[in-house]
Amino acid sequence: MTTTDASTRICPTGHPVGPDQTHCGHCGRRIATPGPTTCTAGHENPDDFRFCGQCGLRLDPDRAEAPDVTDLNEVLTVELVEQTLIESDDDDESWTRIASTLRYTNHTDHDIAAFTGGVLFLDVFERPQFGSTLTVDLVPVPAHSSVLDDSLGHDICEGRPDHTWLVAHVDGPATFVWVPEAVLLADGTLLGEIAPPEG
Repeated sequence: MTTTDASTRICPTGHPVGPDQTHCGHCGRRIATPGPTTCTAGHENPDDFRFCGQCGLRLDPDRAEAPDVTDLNEVLTVELVEQTLIESDDDDESWTRIASTLRYTNHTDHDIAAFTGGVLFLDVFERPQFGSTLTVDLVPVPAHSSVLDDSLGHDICEGRPDHTWLVAHVDGPATFVWVPEAVLLADGTLLGEIAPPEG
């Protein structure tokens, strides 16, 4: 049985570590700097805490504090700027596509690296008529700024009622709604939750 005195710390895997060690001699794991860590609100915490035990603020100095939000629309909004119907009737093939330009607006102090959620088009009675998933991971959105993205579109399948409705309402009246699921900040902080894949 190993006994420890007050100056001995425990590594993340449970081994005793001396007061001057920076790594565990048993497993090699890095040991946090001894002494209490103070959050930006002034609360002291044990050195192995990642978040303040009093207020929940992040203690890791390498990461900015994540926004405290319950509605991801307070973090990022997505607006439909323009839709254009593109039709092709050449000799080889006939197809229809709706090209969309969206505006992403970041309302936080943090750069956004990626986000995902749903987009819905509602009729005049606010009933969903068309919906799809929007995942953006190639267009970063800097803090407190807006970015236009015209790389999006929908290939239209003839015979699908929701696609027929969308084509008929390219110029309105339809309401575009963004339903956010998750936002990934540039520092790696994930806001929201990713639904597990179906199947």
